Amino acid sequence: MAYERIIDVFVVDRNGRRINGAKIAFEKDGIPAGEVPLSYGNARIQLPDRTSVIRVIATYDNTSQDATLANSQDSFTFKFDVNTAPGSFVEKHIALVVGLALFVVAVVLAFVFGTPTPLQQQILLGTFSLAGGAIATEISGMINVNLKLGTKLTVAATGALAIFVILYFFVPAAK
Repeated sequence: MAYERIIDVFVVDRNGRRINGAKIAFEKDGIPAGEVPLSYGNARIQLPDRTSVIRVIATYDNTSQDATLANSQDSFTFKFDVNTAPGSFVEKHIALVVGLALFVVAVVLAFVFGTPTPLQQQILLGTFSLAGGAIATEISGMINVNLKLGTKLTVAATGALAIFVILYFFVPAAK
């Protein structure tokens, strides 16, 4: 089927970012004709003719807006007075915050266990390694594993995984 009219509909916040989860519905000549219940902030309506009267309804967070589009109109943007930007520093960097907390716990435990048992050493090592890996999530990275029969396993890593591996397998000499 050939479409004579294609209408792009956008739902954005006050800063122009698309709103994920917005509902976009439309009516053709007063009859409900389709909807996108959980859009990614956009929808496309394809019509075989330009004569139909199209009404578009966008709903987000129990607030609705609607618009009747002119026959010549091929796009429409709904703007909701909300802010969908990521939250606070803690929300954006939760792994960093958790890593710092684990690091503090590891350091405190290191001083509490004056002479740790082998089990306590493993727990400290694991906690410290997790802390370093979590902190390093702020660094992008990759991992490359190379395994061939009859040879050693080699692992190349960058970023958080590399920090974890280095911290976990590096055991300082006890004095």
